Amino acid sequence: MFSCVYLINVHSLQNPNEASQQKCTFRVMSFNVLAQGLSSDSFVRCPPEALQFDRRLGEIVAELTRYSADVICLQEVDMFEQMKKKLSDYKGLWVPKPTSPCLMSDDNIGPDGSAIFYKPSTVQLLAHHSEVIEVDGKATGQVLLAAHLKLSTDIKLLVVCVHLKAKSPHSKLREKQGRAILKYIENNSGECDTVIVAGDLNSDPSEPVHTLLESSGFICSYSSAVGCRSEYTTCKIRMVDGVETLQKKTEDYIYYRNLKKKNQFSVARVLQIPNETSLGEGRLPNMDYPSDHLSMVTDFAIP
Repeated sequence: MFSCVYLINVHSLQNPNEASQQKCTFRVMSFNVLAQGLSSDSFVRCPPEALQFDRRLGEIVAELTRYSADVICLQEVDMFEQMKKKLSDYKGLWVPKPTSPCLMSDDNIGPDGSAIFYKPSTVQLLAHHSEVIEVDGKATGQVLLAAHLKLSTDIKLLVVCVHLKAKSPHSKLREKQGRAILKYIENNSGECDTVIVAGDLNSDPSEPVHTLLESSGFICSYSSAVGCRSEYTTCKIRMVDGVETLQKKTEDYIYYRNLKKKNQFSVARVLQIPNETSLGEGRLPNMDYPSDHLSMVTDFAIP
């Protein structure tokens, strides 16, 4: 089990009485789990035993079940079948990246990709779709995974799990990938009440892809709750040009957009991000936390 210092409880924000006035809540989680095939990627302060497969699998599953989310969006998943067997309360969808970097490792366990897990006890899967994101008519190495869901209240959702192109020079490409995602949503959300886009956007809040999403009516759940995005969602120490370098960034998000005036979602609570010092000198990953990214959790209130 993880140390509680990393797992600060979901708590009410802004108006503490708001959640109590709602009939129900719907919990969404997003988590870049760190692919096993990428887990040896120069995390210089991480003990090697913390990256052992069985240990990481158990801790990732514990992190996912701890919050009992109705829908979980995951990125860098290369252990989908193993996870699915352990997440007995969930059904799962998975799509691999067409050019997964995991396959470059000699001891890889397969390609990584994106996954959506959902609870059949609270939501019904109506349809699902996956595709390689195209930009300027050409396939990129990133994928889109979408699930059409219906809640027990008959509210219909479109949940889109994404993991955009990494590295700072690719800001323009991420913006174009964002346009492709919005185009997919425009063409496939006709009967939906709300759309949720969750994942690792590999970009800080100042990048054009966020301006694009917000100008299209999407709201960052963490911004809605506390007035600003998380201080960071990934924090690690890597060797860069022979120097140990701290990489602390905000890259993970849960966005939502209400499409109809009735059955509108609003943010009731979010999972608080821990103070950086509580992560320890080695930062992420470590013996208590299996990924270099933190999990994001949002409770949506439904009137």
